[in-house]
Amino acid sequence: MKKYLYIIIGLIALSPFSVFAVDCTSFTYSDWGICTVDTQTRTVLTSEPLNCTGGSPVVSQSCTPIPTTINEYTGPNLDEWLLMNGVFLFLLSFIAWGIIFKPGTDLLR
Repeated sequence: MKKYLYIIIGLIALSPFSVFAVDCTSFTYSDWGICTVDTQTRTVLTSEPLNCTGGSPVVSQSCTPIPTTINEYTGPNLDEWLLMNGVFLFLLSFIAWGIIFKPGTDLLR
């Protein structure tokens, strides 16, 4: 009779509904999900020891979302363009002036 009592107690201890529950100490996780609203999540795939409950699995973490919109035009604005090309345009205007109004001609006649 004692032998059967030990077997029954052993089966109860190994049962998932055991009153002798043990906290989980080791976890295997899925990959982290996509970062949305500053949070990433994952799920617990397995836990150890066998038939454990509870523990402290890390299933969420804070994150910084990757921007989904990209500016189509990233070149200089008008002010930057004039600053970069202003000297060139100034010299070009003198060359054009010299071609249109040849030196030595009298413009008032």
